Parts: sequence; C-alpha cells; structure tokens
Amino acid sequence: MKRNLTSQLLDWIDKPNRKPLVLRGARQVGKTWLVRDFAQRAKLRLIELNFEKQIEFVSLFESNDPKKILQLLEAHLRTTIVADQTLLFLDEIQAAP
Repeated sequence: MKRNLTSQLLDWIDKPNRKPLVLRGARQVGKTWLVRDFAQRAKLRLIELNFEKQIEFVSLFESNDPKKILQLLEAHLRTTIVADQTLLFLDEIQAAP
C-alpha cells in the first residue's frame, strides 16, 4: 500500500539541511505504519522508541543535548546510531514530559 505521504518523506530525507520531522494526526490513522514503510523504502535502519510501552527511554531525553542523548541511546540499546543510515522514530512522544 503506497500512500501519498511516502513520496513527501522521500523528498524530505534527500534535503541536505533537513530538520527533525513531526508527524501529527488522529490516533489509528497509520502514522506508525507510514514511518516503518518509509524506513524500508529509504533503506534506513529504524530505531523505534514507543514512550507509552517503553517508559524507561523517557529519562534518556532529560538533556537538551542531542549528542548526549544519542550516546545514552547507543549505550542503552547496545548499538551504533549512524546519522545517514538510521531513522530514529519517537512514537507516542506525548507520553513523555
């Protein structure tokens, strides 16, 4: 199933100076499906954090320093996050203060 937003996401990922992307919409409309499909189509490794189901990740975001957050995530997940090869998806982020 291809959605219209998939092509917009593929355009976004190609921008050299892109900013973080926020997907907003009603519950149960396919936002998570869209991100998973996009990561697969763009050949990106997807790291998906769901703040409702994985509340232990919330404390890793207490700092406002992206480098520190990434270091904490890498240590917690025991993996390396490569900027051009990894898509970090923060799902249900409203559950984190």
